[in-house]
Amino acid sequence: MKKIISILIAIIISNITLAQSVYTLAVDIKYDSVFSLDGRYYAVKQSGKWGVVKDRQEILPCIYQGIDALGDGVISVINNDKIGFVDTLGNTLIEPTYVIEKQTYREDKSQINLFDNGASLVEVEGEYKLINKQNKQLIPQEYEIISRIGDAISIKKDGKYGISNSKGEIIIYPQYLDISVLVEGKVYSFKQISTSGMPVFGLINGKGEIICPAIYADFGIYNGKEATYIKAYTEEGQQALLNEEGKLVLPASYQVCLPTKLPNYYHISQNLEQGIIRSDSVICVPPSYERIEMMVTNDTFFLAYKENRTIIYNTKQEKLAEIEGNILDIVSNKKGETYFVIENFFSYGIQNSKGQWLIEPIYDEILSIISDNICFRKGEKWGVVNINNQPVIDFNYKEAKISPSKKYFVLYDGKKDSKLLNDKGKIFTFTKVESIMLANDYVEFKEKKIKRRLYSTGNYQPENLLTVKKSNNGILTVKTQQGWTFVEETTNKPLTDKHYQIASIFYKDIALVYQDNQLKMLNNKMQEIGVLISEPIDNIEMQLNYISLASHMGVEYYIIKNKNKYGVINIKQ
Repeated sequence: MKKIISILIAIIISNITLAQSVYTLAVDIKYDSVFSLDGRYYAVKQSGKWGVVKDRQEILPCIYQGIDALGDGVISVINNDKIGFVDTLGNTLIEPTYVIEKQTYREDKSQINLFDNGASLVEVEGEYKLINKQNKQLIPQEYEIISRIGDAISIKKDGKYGISNSKGEIIIYPQYLDISVLVEGKVYSFKQISTSGMPVFGLINGKGEIICPAIYADFGIYNGKEATYIKAYTEEGQQALLNEEGKLVLPASYQVCLPTKLPNYYHISQNLEQGIIRSDSVICVPPSYERIEMMVTNDTFFLAYKENRTIIYNTKQEKLAEIEGNILDIVSNKKGETYFVIENFFSYGIQNSKGQWLIEPIYDEILSIISDNICFRKGEKWGVVNINNQPVIDFNYKEAKISPSKKYFVLYDGKKDSKLLNDKGKIFTFTKVESIMLANDYVEFKEKKIKRRLYSTGNYQPENLLTVKKSNNGILTVKTQQGWTFVEETTNKPLTDKHYQIASIFYKDIALVYQDNQLKMLNNKMQEIGVLISEPIDNIEMQLNYISLASHMGVEYYIIKNKNKYGVINIKQ
């Protein structure tokens, strides 16, 4: 009895491990073509007909002329050149009777024949109709449907425009000369004629309430990295800035208003001259410069450029310094002092915050600064000097690169030994090289046709490791004479005695390995926790590298190919 219980516990634990796995085979490798409907459901083609698969199960058999889209739990299917609708359980909701829209995919969800919020637009005798899943028409015939964006359906009656929702409820009765979606479900612009006979625009919220009267000449949308803004234009040529709820952020006082990468600070422009203003209308930099740049290092600085001079402001509206030339970087040294990397008439040097030259602009190019060591080019040769312009690495090298992590330089030539200078100021010499590859903490190069790695700490990759892939959480995927395996990153100590034909790097503590015609999953304890595929796979090394790359790029699935048949591996993000 105890043995049976132990076996059951082992099975349960195994199933839990598999259920939590990063990779699952979603579609068996047996179809002529595959494409994703939403990352869970996949349209598949077999013997010239299409169906739908989810978790290796055929939700819809391959009996359709085509699969169009999936939305709101409803799949659009094509037969006899007509569109119909089937739910994700395989139940036919509406037989194929509607016209196929030529442009079937639109990012803004205005797609015809796509269910969203319980309804879909379909075409009947050249006009759009809004139907529900019971094929009931939701908007009365008296209204003409113009377009749809998400839950907003633009409608028209007697030459006036309004908005309905997906339930067919009239949110904004047709009363305006025009109406447009600015922020889906939140803000719409409407058009009227002013007393002077000019067209003017205002804003309405998703409930049909006026949140801004018709006082502007037009509206536009600005999609910033951090937020969406509404730009409002006046007849006088000025701009106001509103948030995505339609609330005023900056009044229309300047010709141009744009957000910066710093919250509550905005670019302004007047008569082609630029400045910076805060959301409380305090001017940090007056609009009197050719251009303004923001630089965030240990603090935030505004760099204002005019006639080959750069004026530096902080966020307290204080002018810190005025520099001749362009500032490329602002750096703090080991003592906490601030200094500036300057380009002056195509020559490069370093100034302190008092405007004094620490290094005169005598160099032809600058690579970067690491721990008070500056990599410059003089003529055709690269070298390194310290902040006092004293030589650290002589100007003898044709090439110089900095690591992606900004933690070390490498200078190399192919005719003399190469140099690595790290952020501790230490210099390590390695072999002559013509080409290199820099990662965050190591440089990779070939020595006697074998790939080697020198870490920024000065440690070398052991010679028995023929190839090394990227590390993840301290685990290196490496190739030895016996095959692919895994070692501890800092010590290169083996983590397992097993070797594989192919192995990926780890992603979310799971790696993929291929051996004996099986694609398996391996956890970070070096335990094989499941088999994805049990058959020989074409180009397995290339495909395994692509799966690994897709995982780290945030892709949710990978379409795998074998012997001209296709399947899908899902990737849990």
